Amino acid sequence: MKIAVLGLGSIGLRHAKNLRKLGADVIGYDTDETKQREFQGKVVSRNFALEQCEAVLSATPTQQHWNDLRSASIHGKNIFVEKPIAHTINTPFMSSQVYVGYMLRFHPCVRFAADKIASGQIGKPLWATFIVSQLNTKYTDSVVLNWSHEIDLALHLFGPARVLCASVKTEEEVAVIADFVLEHITGVRSTIHMDYVTKQEIREFWIAGTERNVGADLVGRSTVWGRSYEVHSGSWDGDYFNEMAAWMKVLEGKEEVNFLATGQDGIDVVRICEQVKERASR
Repeated sequence: MKIAVLGLGSIGLRHAKNLRKLGADVIGYDTDETKQREFQGKVVSRNFALEQCEAVLSATPTQQHWNDLRSASIHGKNIFVEKPIAHTINTPFMSSQVYVGYMLRFHPCVRFAADKIASGQIGKPLWATFIVSQLNTKYTDSVVLNWSHEIDLALHLFGPARVLCASVKTEEEVAVIADFVLEHITGVRSTIHMDYVTKQEIREFWIAGTERNVGADLVGRSTVWGRSYEVHSGSWDGDYFNEMAAWMKVLEGKEEVNFLATGQDGIDVVRICEQVKERASR
């Protein structure tokens, strides 16, 4: 299967490497000659890539995603878009089969918690807290958009939601801390904290149910279940690989979507981001 990777930065190269391991014929496109050399594969024009491929992977800057979606739709191609799907949802959604790169869904701690929820072992979910904190100075736009993984996790585990309240701290026009509360259609309330200022990285969540609680440290790849503590095998590289393997199965018609994030999931996340910004500005 021939797959075109648009954008050959670090994430594009990671996906290209994994797709090759999975047996795909990968062609690439990027305007940066340095990135073209790092690709170590066949680099073609954007139009050629879209015309000749069977599916598209967009790892371009976020502002370019809608254009990639539109082009994939015109050419009738399935497309996988790195998160977030866009900076805004004002542009009409394209009709192609679309999936979004929320790879935390493939983290074993997330799958562990999801299984406990789906099987009813925690009872009825009551509330959840998600935290993502890391010292980071490379981003110049919203912390909410860049670290929208946790928003996707909340929606994935508990269903559609609306923002009840939000607070965003900005330094030099860059959002560095965001805190907000979601009310899900299932009745669950989840709180999400994101920041770029914490020196020692934190990425964890806690979920309380009427019967039991479950917690996870995504960096340490460990879960707490009642009085039990478990360390899960694997790595971030493995999570990315499993995400691409799931997409490849969809492309080959071997497996239904399972827990891949869809285009609609991506739009729902951006909608929450926009609500957070609107609420925080009041």
